[in-house]
Amino acid sequence: MGPNAVATTRLSIPPSIDVSDAASAEAGGQPPIDYDYAPLYEDRPLVSVANAVNWQLEHHDGFVPAFISSIQHAPITQQHHRWRLIGQRLAAQKANSADEEKLAQGLERSKVLILLGRNDPIVIADEVEADAKAVLGEGNLEVVRFDAGHEIPISRAKEVVDTVWKFWGETP
Repeated sequence: MGPNAVATTRLSIPPSIDVSDAASAEAGGQPPIDYDYAPLYEDRPLVSVANAVNWQLEHHDGFVPAFISSIQHAPITQQHHRWRLIGQRLAAQKANSADEEKLAQGLERSKVLILLGRNDPIVIADEVEADAKAVLGEGNLEVVRFDAGHEIPISRAKEVVDTVWKFWGETP
């Protein structure tokens, strides 16, 4: 194999997994009213999130194995020690606001912003918020929940951007 070659591993999908369940889970089982119609392109309203996921499920054999692999190897799995480190750095930053080293190890706003969908069946808002508070510290966290599912960056794009701008202390 040459230096520019990419090694690939094909994951097999267990027969017990119905790929249509993946699409349903991604869309929250009962998608929010505008989820199916959330266009990916302003000038192509028929190209929606749901249509793109369905196309990938039907035509891209690697979609589900790649998705499963991304979850299995995601940095969020069993990473509480990393979250605690961030919490410790934020606490040190707040306790030592004159210490430039502590400030550099913290975050510009001295908090972590987490945006969650109230109806998300994949990232459960109550669980994420409880875990984040436990490892980051309640004062080091700002959680904003949207009336949406897993698709919040698409179906609530303006609200998400406005929330981030506000968190950064900017005017949207």
